[in-house]
Amino acid sequence: VGEGRQPLNDLWIMNPDGTDRRQLTQDLGVLGGLPRWSPNGQWIAFSAYAAYESKFSSYDLWLIKPTGDALQRLTYDLDLGPYDPSHDPAVEDTQPQWSPDGTQLVFFKSSNQVWMLSLIDGSRRRLLQSENNLYDSGLIITP
Repeated sequence: VGEGRQPLNDLWIMNPDGTDRRQLTQDLGVLGGLPRWSPNGQWIAFSAYAAYESKFSSYDLWLIKPTGDALQRLTYDLDLGPYDPSHDPAVEDTQPQWSPDGTQLVFFKSSNQVWMLSLIDGSRRRLLQSENNLYDSGLIITP
């Protein structure tokens, strides 16, 4: 991690007994909710920022296969400029949840919006917007 950069938290996978540990990502700050397996077990959805882009990047949604192949960035919000620890995450995409059929992801965009992303055609639509912080309200998105 370079001076002024955020610490990295890459995505790893292992067996329940701790064997066969494998690092799936590099240079990504994986946070913003737990990574989520697709209903068919073929993909993992997660929220991360790309540390290699700037000193401070926003959280976007990503997909990766459990083998570490086929990393895909699903959303992208513009670079927010120099790192600021007091940053208001107004454009961050976090906490992805799969639809039961695995064709959509529902996620938080900032702290006051819930969006849906189609994995079939890439379309997005806002499902909910609030004047209040939805994280603090206790709203939980579950499949």
